[in-house]
Amino acid sequence: MTPSFKTDVLSALPATTSLQDTDLIPVGTGTGATLKKMTGTNLRKALFGFSGAGYVLLEATTVNVTAPSTAAGKSTGAVTATFTKNANADLLIPIQRTSGWLTCTGISVSGNTLTTYFLNTTTGTHSGAATFLILQLKKITV
Repeated sequence: MTPSFKTDVLSALPATTSLQDTDLIPVGTGTGATLKKMTGTNLRKALFGFSGAGYVLLEATTVNVTAPSTAAGKSTGAVTATFTKNANADLLIPIQRTSGWLTCTGISVSGNTLTTYFLNTTTGTHSGAATFLILQLKKITV
């Protein structure tokens, strides 16, 4: 008895918008002579070059902060600014890019709020503006 195989043209298969770890992907050799299968997990390992957990950058958001006029040798206390947080971000990393007369002595992020602290290390009274970059990352597991 001759075996019977069901065949479908790839272009006729239904589309999907997400890849599950157990999904199988057909993989052909360069000549097309051999067809193999690869799981979603192994495809991610091949694409990202590692296995385990890691992060991908969703976006980098610029946040500007203006510190109030501060006397020599004094701290501003908390200076906050809000930004649009990506709903898919699991990790937020603030990076100071620029500041004026005042020295940034602390940075933290909670939700969509950046909190900064500045110290006036000069001999005069100064205010200042600073620019921060918020890296918004999503945790992935491969």
